[in-house]
Amino acid sequence: MKRLCLLLVAACVVSALPALASKKTRPGGCEYVVMASADVRGDAAWMEVVGALQARHKAEVVFYDAAPRDALDELRGLSPRYVAVVERPENLGRDFVMDLSRMSREVDGDIYADFLWGIVTGYDAGAAMRMVDNSAEPLVVRNAVATIMELNSAKWFDRYGWVDDHDRGLWGEKRSADAAVVTGRVEPVRCCPSLWISMPPTTPTLW
Repeated sequence: MKRLCLLLVAACVVSALPALASKKTRPGGCEYVVMASADVRGDAAWMEVVGALQARHKAEVVFYDAAPRDALDELRGLSPRYVAVVERPENLGRDFVMDLSRMSREVDGDIYADFLWGIVTGYDAGAAMRMVDNSAEPLVVRNAVATIMELNSAKWFDRYGWVDDHDRGLWGEKRSADAAVVTGRVEPVRCCPSLWISMPPTTPTLW
């Protein structure tokens, strides 16, 4: 379930990124909308998550019965720039995400994304609230481990380790912000776990 929630959130953010480039709040529109299901509306703990988002962003709150599409007409009237959907994890899945992605392009008549959207969820309401709390300030990633060659310069990180996903056994490591990247060769099964242990990523605890 934890992996599912992380994947859903990542999919939501990536799928909506094109809206960032050109979307502006329309005259008469609102900046931020929080959407929540009837299940969430009937649960005091989950409604605290809705309330926290509403207070932080001065958002309008819209409720739906079975799926966000139920409130599409209301969204058209509000014409938001950002939409956060607060939902229980058991109500989420591939079809939910796909339909929300399609719906984000149906506020007006063109084919482009009309709002930037994401899903706020967690194992329970407390976990969802921690996600909201952790997003109050930008997350600065200083340490990272990866298996892609494209970031091998390590210029964005203080400490960084990588294993090449094309050339078996090729690896690299940067040990401090001012250090040069050192490369070498080793069996991948031995290299990657040691890099992960020595450089734990700077990721907040969501669950």
